Amino acid sequence: MDTKEEILKNVNTLFAQKGYSLSMSDIAKSVGIKVPSIYNHFTGKDEIIWTAIQIEVADFFEFMDMELIQINATPSLERLKLLFYSIIQYFAYGDKIQFWRNMSLISNLELRKNTNALICDMENNMYKKLQMIFIECLPDKKTEYENIEDIVLFYFLMIKGLLDVMITHQDIQFELSTYIDKIWNTYWGLISRA
Repeated sequence: MDTKEEILKNVNTLFAQKGYSLSMSDIAKSVGIKVPSIYNHFTGKDEIIWTAIQIEVADFFEFMDMELIQINATPSLERLKLLFYSIIQYFAYGDKIQFWRNMSLISNLELRKNTNALICDMENNMYKKLQMIFIECLPDKKTEYENIEDIVLFYFLMIKGLLDVMITHQDIQFELSTYIDKIWNTYWGLISRA
C-alpha cells in the first residue's frame, strides 16, 4: 500500500473517532510520517477528509447496488427486507456508523454542503430503484406515485433512525436483531395496509 492509500485508510478510522477535529498531526502519527510529508499527496486536511468521504459514500452505494443485483430474482417484498437488513449489517461492524455520523457534524460549511450534496445525489438514484421495487410489491399503489415516494422516504428514514439507535446503544447490552425484526414487521404492517 502506498503512502496516499495509507493516509486515506487511517483517516477513515481517525475521522470515525474524532470527526472533523482530527489534526494533520493525528494523521501523520497514524501513518508513521511527518506532517510535511502529507502535503506530497494532499493540499490539506479538508482534501483528505473529502477524498475519504467520496470513497466511503461511493462504496456504500456500490454495496447497495450489488445487494440489489444479488437479490434481483427474489420476490420484491423479500428484496426490500433483505436490502433493509443488509444496510443495517453494513453499518453494524467497524467504524462505518461513526464515520457517517461525523459527516453530518463537519464544522467546515463548504465541506459539509459538498458532503450532503454527494449523499443526496446518490440517494436520489437509489430512491428511483427502490420505487420500482415498491411498485412491484404494492401493485394497488401504482397510480399513487406520491404515496410510493413517501413509502420509500419512510423506508430510508426508518433505516436512519435505526442507525441512530445503534449509535446511542453501542456501549450497552442491546439485542439489535430482535429490535430490527420488530421495526421491520411494524413498518411492513403499516405500509401494506396504507
